[in-house]
Amino acid sequence: RDHSMVQMMVDRGEISVEEAQYHPEKHYITRALGVGEMLDIDYLEEEMPEKSAVLLCSDGLSNYLDREDLHRLIWNNDAFSAVEQLIGQANAMGGADNITAVLITK
Repeated sequence: RDHSMVQMMVDRGEISVEEAQYHPEKHYITRALGVGEMLDIDYLEEEMPEKSAVLLCSDGLSNYLDREDLHRLIWNNDAFSAVEQLIGQANAMGGADNITAVLITK
């Protein structure tokens, strides 16, 4: 989930996930490192089930690949190759932004 104004609108039921993809303010963030002295962080501690994955990525990746592409590339490759292919695919689709991705699998 993004920390963005548009994600907050989705969470409140004001717009759909599909509408959020094309919303003109989808890049307005609600949190950022280095802006203030304190930062609200999300913390989650949970046992990962077998055959599960967690992908942490920037919008340079998530803006170019849909959930089906992400799922296919993650589960058809080992973690290292999946990240390489995710970044390669996003770049091939016109990725004009910086891309950061970390994939954790079990």
